[in-house]
Amino acid sequence: MLVGYGDVEKPRRDTVDVLVELTLQYLNNLAGYMKHLAPNKKISLEVLYYMVRNDQAKFMRVRELLKMNEELKKAKKDYRTGDETPFD
Repeated sequence: MLVGYGDVEKPRRDTVDVLVELTLQYLNNLAGYMKHLAPNKKISLEVLYYMVRNDQAKFMRVRELLKMNEELKKAKKDYRTGDETPFD
């Protein structure tokens, strides 16, 4: 992530630690807010979609990642069952 934003190939350890801490803090806050919004206090895709509905870039990225996740699940299942049809 740091290299993608122009940092050196091997960033300093303290820089990585700060980024990890900020990322975890953000994700914890996001999950807490999602849990607060959910009617049954469980995080769901519907709540995630609700949270990003006004940010087109985030909404499209969530959809893309979920689609990719489904494709990976299908590929793993096909591999385990021996189904050799990667191009449907």
